[in-house]
Parts: sequence; structure tokens; C-alpha cells
Amino acid sequence: MKAKIFLLWIVSLLCQTMSATDFTDDINNATTKREAGHRVIYEMNIGSFTSAGTFAAAQQQLVELRRLGIDIVWLMPVYPRGPGKSPYAVMDFEAVNSNYGTVDDLIAYVAKAHNLGMQVILDWVPNQTANEHPWRTEHPAWYTGKHSYPDISDLNYDNDEMKKEMMRIMKSWIDRCDIDGFRFDFVSNTKPSYWLSANQELKDYAVQKGKQDLILLAEIDTNDNQRFSNKTNNIGFTHDYAWWLQETVLENGYGKNGNVASLKSNLQKFVDDSQTLGLSRMVYLTNHDQNWNDGGATLEDMYGDSRYVLTTLAFTWYGMPLIYNSQEIGGSQKLDYFADTKINWTLKDEKMQNTVRTLTALKHAVAALSDNAAVNWITVTPSANDVLAYTRQAGDSEVLVVLNMGTSATTVTLTGLADGEWSLWLDSETIMQGTSRKQMSFSANQSFDLDAKGYRVYVKGSYSEQETDGSTGIHSQTAKRFTNDCFYTLNGLPVQPFRPGIYIRNGKKVVIR
Repeated sequence: MKAKIFLLWIVSLLCQTMSATDFTDDINNATTKREAGHRVIYEMNIGSFTSAGTFAAAQQQLVELRRLGIDIVWLMPVYPRGPGKSPYAVMDFEAVNSNYGTVDDLIAYVAKAHNLGMQVILDWVPNQTANEHPWRTEHPAWYTGKHSYPDISDLNYDNDEMKKEMMRIMKSWIDRCDIDGFRFDFVSNTKPSYWLSANQELKDYAVQKGKQDLILLAEIDTNDNQRFSNKTNNIGFTHDYAWWLQETVLENGYGKNGNVASLKSNLQKFVDDSQTLGLSRMVYLTNHDQNWNDGGATLEDMYGDSRYVLTTLAFTWYGMPLIYNSQEIGGSQKLDYFADTKINWTLKDEKMQNTVRTLTALKHAVAALSDNAAVNWITVTPSANDVLAYTRQAGDSEVLVVLNMGTSATTVTLTGLADGEWSLWLDSETIMQGTSRKQMSFSANQSFDLDAKGYRVYVKGSYSEQETDGSTGIHSQTAKRFTNDCFYTLNGLPVQPFRPGIYIRNGKKVVIR
């Protein structure tokens, strides 16, 4: 027995001393709130995010979200639901779904997020309530009498009393839970004149409460004149949806058709249009609508083998990137948010997770990846190749992104680069094995070899290096799930890898973080 205890002590000591260092952790784990323009947002359905489906359980995972590089958590509607079970059919705007916990649990969740340097916004449903909402009988004049969907009743924004009550309740969430803003559901159903006054009133109130940085995310592409005729310069949202980019360009224009020339042209159009809007664009590959509504689709369904290179594009092009519930581990489930389908966290795509962690670190650490930093195309030879190359620049900071959108490996030459020292932060050829960072020197005309669907991101300047060790990186919680069916050893001795360290599993090196 003493020998066994001694062995376990040695294993514990080795696990602690052999923990792998990771430059992305050093960047992403900072507990200070990051400045606007360098943030990453995460859409979370509390009911799906953990097996318990509660605020308290999700709170325990906030440390891992911060390690992933999340700055803003957008909580899908947390309110009691109507009989149809849609979270967007609200029964009470001032309460929380009892399946998720209590208001005090939400307060604790927000406080923990703030301690980690993260912000939390609530999904606000301005257009409707559940048919069974008490307002239907208490205040019938607050409704239009129309039903956009069978289980909801549309609210009447010509009624001043209803608008005052909605504003009172929004302010109460700032007071009670210290929330940092709202994501507004489908704002084009409400008059722009309302948003002009409401957004300003919310901002003024937040300032009175010591919040100088209220987030007001609108579910609308404000450049879409057919759905929203007023640009946001005079409306007051801080962010909108780049849904034209997702729907028309990335998913249908490239993800399904693979037209690289069209992709490049539309990417430029997106930047040109965005510069006229006076707000930050939320860029995304998927969210709850793409993932579940209209039949639903996984990342692979929408983008196939291009999902990794398009993730890199979305994070490095222009705007604030969104990650939806489990997208960071591959987005391989269709999540029924009516039923709060639980995420299966064992379905982990290491390539996607390591790619996302590195991209968030880049977003946080590099000035040139600010939301609205300048974009410049780099000349690629041969021009008929499927490679996109561009730089982002802000002052002396510069990032180079090289993306092979084609299905074959290729060699290209990039012309017009800033010569000198560059650091390779993200390399598709090695990212499956873990994060790495490598110094290299470029000339103005530089040759690059790229795998099919390959992607690389370089940062101008000199940075400390980190080598991959050829291992597969997983978290300790994942290791716990695997101990029953996988044989782990450390220095030839069987162990249960519940701590960070470097182990052997079935003959293969594994880094547990």
C-alpha cells in the first residue's frame, strides 16, 4: 500500500512538472476585459451547454470558455417559455426558466464571467410574446392582433405604455444582474424610430450605472435595404449581423459552389459596404438558425472540407467573430434549441478546436486584427490558382493570411510583402497536433507551399517560438471520460490522467491540459 501511495505521489508530481506550455493560453486567459474591436462572442443556450442544463453548471465551464478566448457570452432567451417550447415565445420577461435555475443563479453566473474579464448579454425578444402571456388578457391593446408564428402574438409598437414597460424591464436586468447589453431578435419588425430612442435611453441608463460599454447587437444586416431601410449611423446599435456574408457569400456562394473569384469580389464588397455603417459587423459561419431551423445543418453540411479554411477567413477578415454552441469542437450536432438538446462534448475535432483557440489569441493580441482594421489584397502568382492572400494593418501591426481554397496542394508566389521577420502563428499542416509558433524571414516576393484547403496566418515581427510535439492535446475532463476504454501510461506505468501532463495512450503521446 505504501509503495502504491508513493507511486501515485510521483505520478502527481510528474504530471504537474510536465504540463505543456501554450502561448494561446497565455494570451486568452487574461482576466482583464478586452477593448472593443478585439473581442470574440459566443452564443450559448444554457439548456444545451451542459448535461445539467443550468446556470450553475454552465458557470463552472466559464474558465474553459475564457481559455478558448471568449470575451462576450450571448445567452439565448433564458425566460419561461410558452407551451410550444420556443425560447422566443416568452411567458414572462422578468423571470428565468426554472429548468435553468433562479435569478440568483444568473446573478452568480454574470459575476463569475465578470471576474474572468468576460461580458454577458441577454437575448431580448422585442416583437412578440407567447400567446399565453398574461399581457394578452391584462393589456390587449399592447398587441396588434397578428401572429407571425402560431405560438406567438405580435406586440404593438404604436402603444406607448407597452414600450415603457419593455424599457423598464430591460433596465431592471441591468440593475438586478449587472448584464452588459442585449442581442435584439429580428429588429426589422420594429420601426427604426423606436430603436433610435430606445438605444439612446439604454446607453444613457447604462452610463448612470457605471457601464460605459453597453453592447447592443441587432439581428439584422443593416446594409440590407430590402429589410432595413435606415443605416445604423443614426440608430445606435453597436453591432449587427453580417448575414449577407454568411448566407450569400460563404455558405451558398462558396461553401456550396466553390467559386473563388466570386468569393474574393464579394469579400471586398463586404468591406466597402461595412465602412459606411458606423458599427461593428458580427461575422459568423453558423448560429442557432443555420444549425436547427429549416431542417438544420452542421458545419460539415454547410461547408464540407472548407469549414476549417472558412473559419480562418471569418476570424481574420473583417468584424467580430461569433462561435455558436460547440462550434469550437467541430459543430457536428444539430441542436434542437426547443428541446435543449445536450451537446456531446466527446465529439471533439482537435483540428477545429486548436484552430479556433489560435485564432482567438490572434484576435486578442494583434492590433491589425481589430474589427475594422484595413484589408489589403496580396498579388498571387499564378493568378489562376485558388489561393487568397491578404494583409490586415493597423499602424505598425500587420498580419498576413494565406488561404488555399482549392482541392489540390499548390505552390504560389506572393508579391509585395513587407520583407523581414515574420512569425507563423497558425499552420493547417501542424494544427491538429497542437498550437505552435515559428519565426521566419520573408522577402518581398515569397514562395509558399500549401496543402489542399490549407491555411496559414503570419504576424509581422519577432515572437517567442513554440514547437508542436506531435501529440494530440485534450482536456483533463475529456481524459476522465476516456480512462475506462483507453490505456494510459506515464513512464511505462499505468495512470489515470486526471491532471495536466504528457501521457501515452494506446501507444500515442497525449498532452492533457
